[in-house]
Amino acid sequence: FDPPRRTQCPWKSKNKRITHPTSIAQTSFYKAMSTFTYRIIVIGLLSVFFSCTKNELLHENFSLKLNQCARIPLEETELKIKFSKLIEDSRCPPDAYCTGMGRTIIAIELNDSTYVIGPDSSSITFGSYNIKLQQVSYNTKRNFGKERHCRITLRVD
Repeated sequence: FDPPRRTQCPWKSKNKRITHPTSIAQTSFYKAMSTFTYRIIVIGLLSVFFSCTKNELLHENFSLKLNQCARIPLEETELKIKFSKLIEDSRCPPDAYCTGMGRTIIAIELNDSTYVIGPDSSSITFGSYNIKLQQVSYNTKRNFGKERHCRITLRVD
């Protein structure tokens, strides 16, 4: 009497190279993910490299969108300014009737240190330079108060 033979799964066969359907799907998934990850890393590196290529001059107004950066050449070094956050904009929206004036508070990064402009003053002093917030605006009336549509205008004297 011969005991019944155990049959092997076709994907575990020693003689045949058959892959399990799940492992094919996983392989495709990992290839797709590695391509996706590669693209994300390249885009991230490019955005860091080109993130602060906007060059501005002293004594002139310039505008920045959220997370946009500008470089201002100074006598011996340069000043890197980044609009990092719209903390508050409680001004009256366009075409609305308001009883109070409201206020605007923003955060900017100056050479990797964060400073807040507003509510009591529209300017800050950085070394011997005065950085003044000239305007806070939005691309459309409908986007008023939405941080990602915000644009600030600054001046460094």
